[in-house]
Amino acid sequence: MRKIFSSLFSIIIANFLFITIATAQPEADEVLKSFFQFMPSPIEMTSLVKDNNIAYDAQLLNKISNQKYYADDYKQAVNLGVYSTDLGYATIYTKPDALSYLNVVKVLADSLSVGNYINIETIQKLALSNNLNQLLSETAMTFEKINDHLINNKKPQTAAFMLIGGWAETVYLTARVAQVANDNTLINSKVVEQKFVLDELIKAIEPYKKDRDMNDLLYELNKIKVEMDKAFSLLEKNGAVKLDEIAELNKLINNFRDKLVL
Repeated sequence: MRKIFSSLFSIIIANFLFITIATAQPEADEVLKSFFQFMPSPIEMTSLVKDNNIAYDAQLLNKISNQKYYADDYKQAVNLGVYSTDLGYATIYTKPDALSYLNVVKVLADSLSVGNYINIETIQKLALSNNLNQLLSETAMTFEKINDHLINNKKPQTAAFMLIGGWAETVYLTARVAQVANDNTLINSKVVEQKFVLDELIKAIEPYKKDRDMNDLLYELNKIKVEMDKAFSLLEKNGAVKLDEIAELNKLINNFRDKLVL
């Protein structure tokens, strides 16, 4: 009788765990979907840079030639996010580089089987006409569709990698240009205020940490979070942060971004 009870108990526990895992995964995927709405637009952040009269610097961007080294889904997805941010940066400054970055975005999207969501003719037309509001709307809609497609097709890790790459490049570019700005007070604050986005990003990708690459990225993001929390405390206390006060934070951001693109 005890043996039968033990077997029944094991079956009940197994069923409970199966149901828990089966329901937990969709919940995690929904969190990841909702995070996309929370992320700052690369175009919005880089527009802030241009508005501070900081010159365009193509050397800051991920080289187009690096694309040939991205052979697996992890690197392709991460750098789809990176290159998409670079596309926004080049577009804000109405540079011809934007067309090259649009092409490499399409190549990586095709490699991930989501290229059909990118209306390259429409985006190219908007970029050339410098219609930033419509471009912002079009690119946001495009990447939301890509994000949803990946999650709905049981590739949430791929979607997460894309989001991580986009966020990292956005913060990296903002932090780098702050170092050459005549008045970097506002830009430094914007970097530090990314603390709130980072907190949500970590929560969104935590359920996928069994993936080795995701776990590695999560470890690095948590190191950035420690420094970002410190910097935000200074910002709250003093109303501003100086470059030397966030030197370690900027170093971690640079290193993390290099890890993604190299």
